[in-house]
Amino acid sequence: MADEQKKPRRNNIFRQMKQLYDFTRQDDPQVTAWVAGAFLIPFVVVILLGLPFQLGWFAWILNVILAFMVGLLAATFVLSRRSETVGYKRIEGNPGAAGAVLQSLSKRIYTFEEQPVWVDPRTKDMIWRGTSLYGVYLVSEGPTSRVAKAVESEKAKIRRVTQGSNIRIIVINTGNDEGQVRISQLSKAMRKRYKGTLTSDELDHLNGRLRTLQRMAGMGIPGGIDPRAAQHQSRRAMRGR
Repeated sequence: MADEQKKPRRNNIFRQMKQLYDFTRQDDPQVTAWVAGAFLIPFVVVILLGLPFQLGWFAWILNVILAFMVGLLAATFVLSRRSETVGYKRIEGNPGAAGAVLQSLSKRIYTFEEQPVWVDPRTKDMIWRGTSLYGVYLVSEGPTSRVAKAVESEKAKIRRVTQGSNIRIIVINTGNDEGQVRISQLSKAMRKRYKGTLTSDELDHLNGRLRTLQRMAGMGIPGGIDPRAAQHQSRRAMRGR
């Protein structure tokens, strides 16, 4: 009988929380107090709510289990939010940081290429292009004054392949200057809703035209720039691995 191969140990929720906690604590020493408070407050509240009902022993066991689950859910939520903040701080200012955030968005809602459609090899400013049912997104990295001309050029390209339609072009400038969207707020900015949406068929047709546009452009990434590096770091960071 052949020896059974040992299966790799699966990460359970507690091990994942420990990894996420260790990652977050490096840059956020207060995370311990926040997570402890997030667990204890709802735990105690649920226990206290059961006191007036004079529960039997079995009901008390169920009440304690419920209190534990509610506390664990609250602690997980707080830990995830604070680890996300730490992850954004680590990648902010790095070339490709916006791309890292965009790649973490739901693939069912947004479609973004792994590489930017425009890069300035000297300043490492970038423009990322993507789509959703609301239209086409152009997300830039770098001072608005530096990327404005390139953004207009990308908008003109999009209009050429979408002539005769009213497809919306949404421009988001990321950075720390006035009027720009910080990396930590990019996900929130992307979730903004607009009136009027494309149908699924229209979106598929739009993505096909944009893919053709990209192939015709033949855009390459200049030497010394790897925008996927920041994306890789971000995805691991958000999981705490």
